[in-house]
Amino acid sequence: MNTDTAVSKRRPILSSPLSKADLAPFCTRRDGLAACYCLGIVAGIVGTFALHYHFDSLVTLSLAFFLMGGFQHQLSVIHHEAVHYLLFQNRRLNELVGRYLGAYPVGLTMVYRQTHLAHHRFLGEEDDPDLPNYAGFPARFRMILLALLKDLTGVSAVARLLSIHSRRTTDGPGHDGRRKSTERGELVRLAATQAVILIVFAATGHGYLYIVAWVGPLVTWTKMLTHLRNIIEHVDVCERSQSLPRWRTIRCNAIEAFFLGPLNFNYHAEHHLYPQVPFYHLPALHRRLMGDPHYRTQVEVCRGYVSFLFSRVWARGCKRRVAAHGVPGAGA
Repeated sequence: MNTDTAVSKRRPILSSPLSKADLAPFCTRRDGLAACYCLGIVAGIVGTFALHYHFDSLVTLSLAFFLMGGFQHQLSVIHHEAVHYLLFQNRRLNELVGRYLGAYPVGLTMVYRQTHLAHHRFLGEEDDPDLPNYAGFPARFRMILLALLKDLTGVSAVARLLSIHSRRTTDGPGHDGRRKSTERGELVRLAATQAVILIVFAATGHGYLYIVAWVGPLVTWTKMLTHLRNIIEHVDVCERSQSLPRWRTIRCNAIEAFFLGPLNFNYHAEHHLYPQVPFYHLPALHRRLMGDPHYRTQVEVCRGYVSFLFSRVWARGCKRRVAAHGVPGAGA
């Protein structure tokens, strides 16, 4: 599928500020750079566990659990780039690395491609498959806390698994056989990849780390990070009528970039406008686009994920309650 075509038909609200000639350099794939990013993530994961092996303690184990949230989030972005066919120029290499490095190790499959392209087409609309992740926000602080606690305790991950199982078992005879076969094959490869990861941990004499420091953060801490990022990037809190309410870029520090906006994912407005641009070109693309006055008024640029969460996602929810129910103590 050509992703450029697949995601461009439903973007009439913001015309491209760049001509094809101006955009072309930003679309160039740099295989060597992508390979360096992939190897860097693997090195970070191996180095984190090596630290624990050398200094076997509760402190290093806790550190490994904590850092895996960032590294697993990065692997999911590698998967995302492969979904858009942006990771490597060679299509076969793109799929292999996207599957066996980006997707399967963190419980994802390439079936996600259809879902994600639909998200690009129908952002914020009823047909957006990601809408349930952020439709209930802004919200009261206790509702935000409850949603994040569900992620941290693994409740969200279990609910997700049950919904997938329910959908598969209730598909009737009219369900597309080829798609079902593809999904089954993806799940088999995912399970095989997880088995290999378990064997690697076991071969080091620390098989328990597969559960404690790989699957554990994946279904709790990493789940919360990806959900929080999804909310902040797409929630509608914009008060300017001329702007695009779900198109947002977040300027973040190094710690937030590692855990919440890895591999330039914080340049999310630019990604939605030009999904054919690889992640390593997004900062330069952002600088170029900010030189366009119309773009600056249409797309929101905010500072910090955590700051945005407390100043807009939570505070905005409070304002909506006041608007709906009136200010306590005020006259009728």
